[in-house]
Amino acid sequence: MFDFKKIPWQVYLRIILGLGGIGGGLYGLIDPASQIEKMKSFAIASPFSWYTELINSFFLPNATLSINVINLITLLGGIFFILGLFISLGGILEIIVSFYWFFGQFSNMIHTVGVIVLIVLSLVVIFSKRSRKYGLDEKIFRTS
Repeated sequence: MFDFKKIPWQVYLRIILGLGGIGGGLYGLIDPASQIEKMKSFAIASPFSWYTELINSFFLPNATLSINVINLITLLGGIFFILGLFISLGGILEIIVSFYWFFGQFSNMIHTVGVIVLIVLSLVVIFSKRSRKYGLDEKIFRTS
């Protein structure tokens, strides 16, 4: 019988963040039009002029490609977290996408706090050795 009480909480955190990444990535790939509208709002609402310029000069002219890449990165990071494979890379991918949302929704305090929490939790997973338990990293890259 499998004892779920022996699984470290960091593994559960990794799986929860992975599910969120997979859900967010799939949602964005299914409905890219709403994501493009959010990107347009980022160009208007962001208090960071450099970010507004980046959105207007790079992301919006390539809106469909940009949104699809962002969503694929989110999806891939989530898959890495779920499988426990390349956990550090998955966490870095999730953090990169989080910064996209952080600077875009900075004027909305609730979203800003949520993104900061997501970044901190991703860092916990990246730097916690216990988060690698029950994952493919532990099986493939065993250092014993």
